[in-house]
Amino acid sequence: MKCFLDMNLRCILLSRGALKVIGIITMFINHFGKTFEIYQYSSIAFFLTEILGKLTFPIMAFLLVEGFTHTKNIKKYLFRMFIGWIISIYPFYLFTKHDYTFESINIFGNVFFTLMMGLILLVLLKKLKNNILKFILSVMACLITISSDWGIIGILLIIGFFITKENNKTHLPIICTTIYVFLLFCFEYIKNPIQIPVYEIFTSLGILFSLPILKSYKNIEYHGRRYFNLFFYFFYPVHLILLVGVKHLLTS
Repeated sequence: MKCFLDMNLRCILLSRGALKVIGIITMFINHFGKTFEIYQYSSIAFFLTEILGKLTFPIMAFLLVEGFTHTKNIKKYLFRMFIGWIISIYPFYLFTKHDYTFESINIFGNVFFTLMMGLILLVLLKKLKNNILKFILSVMACLITISSDWGIIGILLIIGFFITKENNKTHLPIICTTIYVFLLFCFEYIKNPIQIPVYEIFTSLGILFSLPILKSYKNIEYHGRRYFNLFFYFFYPVHLILLVGVKHLLTS
């Protein structure tokens, strides 16, 4: 992986691999906080795990659009997403619903399903010319992923990155998503202030904090890309199993 520092422009240019590393780290921190229920010990620590976790999906969605744009074989790309989804079904269930009986809806819960549906949607949007049909398919993708991790918000963010890619206005979908999630959390807090801590509202700012990271991206090659891609797909289910397993050992 390469990470370039442009001394003339005084800015850091991040490769696709660097973005993946950032996404993996923030995701692990967030899942660690949720698994071990850090909020019971420190509200500040849990707040940090949550706000960092909000960086992860914007990075994933951005990389998905980049991958779609630059891939030489969309079928292989879709197949990798499919495999990522399949192998993550039960680990994600253990992570989120381990106290409940596995149901058919749990099949569609993990984030790889959201990313896969987003990728399928991008393929269709690129081929179609009819805007009405594009809108209908986008709504369908939102409805299909309604019970998935990041779900509707995730699909809309992917669409936003795809639409704004050509004119380099990545900030627009990030800002819109931040506002939407902030208002959504405000509504949830007003509806149930006992269950929703007030600091949860401000974790939505984590989405906004992904903006300078994405603005530092440059499509540059990095060493070991093929192997790192495999690591990226398998890390998600493996780290969920490890976190749940460690918690089980500590509490049993």
